[in-house]
Amino acid sequence: MYKVSVIVPVYNGENYVSICLDSLVNQTLKELEVIIINDGSTDNTLTVLNYYVRQYPQLFKVYTIKNSGQGIARNIGVSYATGEYLAFADSDDYMAPEMYEQLYKFAKQYSYDLVVCPYYRVSQDHTILNTEMNQMDSITDINTSPWNKLFHRQTWLNHEVKFAEKLWYEDVLAIYSYAFTVKNIGFYQIPLYYYVFRENSSINLYSPKVNDIFKVFNQLYDYLNEKSVIARYREEIEAVFLMHIILGHLSRCASEKSLFKRHNYIKETKQYITNKFPRYNHNKYMNLRRPLSQNNLLSIVKAISLKAFKYNLFDIVLLAYRITQKLKINVNRW
Repeated sequence: MYKVSVIVPVYNGENYVSICLDSLVNQTLKELEVIIINDGSTDNTLTVLNYYVRQYPQLFKVYTIKNSGQGIARNIGVSYATGEYLAFADSDDYMAPEMYEQLYKFAKQYSYDLVVCPYYRVSQDHTILNTEMNQMDSITDINTSPWNKLFHRQTWLNHEVKFAEKLWYEDVLAIYSYAFTVKNIGFYQIPLYYYVFRENSSINLYSPKVNDIFKVFNQLYDYLNEKSVIARYREEIEAVFLMHIILGHLSRCASEKSLFKRHNYIKETKQYITNKFPRYNHNKYMNLRRPLSQNNLLSIVKAISLKAFKYNLFDIVLLAYRITQKLKINVNRW
């Protein structure tokens, strides 16, 4: 039986997917299967993938689908997985050789349903820029990327967890659906994943698809309501909404050149948040006293940004963020 199934969606990745696959070949955990979903690639990606299947038939399995996006590709990958635990990797990233062995042993030792580890943000020439997700004091600290985590597969299936399909922010739905409904979450303190930062990544560009966030968070709210966990985690769920819809969503909107349009995005966001969480300004995870006591600069920025949002000063925050983009200053969102 496989201990870990790693799911890798790939679209037109002929120029970089080998780095990811080589890091999977070199994993010290041998009871590993890698399920690659070729998401309708139109370049020579499939030729590269078939080479790895021929070289390592016990490790790699490739399934080709019509181009459908990462959410559908990952959901299909889960349906083919047979391992005790699930993992996900992006086709342009790579992992430390010991990643899955260490995370698997850690999960088994403490019976964790979910294990999270820090990760390196690296440039395209593999220079380490910084380390992220360095601590996890509460569920609100969990980043929404699936690739620095290990999930218990049967629990995932039992809870009917899905990535959002045909929408941006597909990870948000899956990660929080799982995290808020499992019992045991562990934090492994050693960075093991290398996230390759690309300036032309969708996370750094403005698109009307940014409005998908409201659809995804509506799906998340309905899921958590159905699972009867909102009352238990109200403060945490509210904090997650605030961080992603105010800070995450509106930071993407900063790329919009029109000041008038940016202001309207703020108004629409405020209406959404106020309707869902009318007392959002009192959230304990976004309170200024908490980060000041911890001397946490990023948390201070979050708290001040929330105050600016409440008092209709968020245009200034977006302008400042837009300037950092122009100057190519690296800003860690979480």
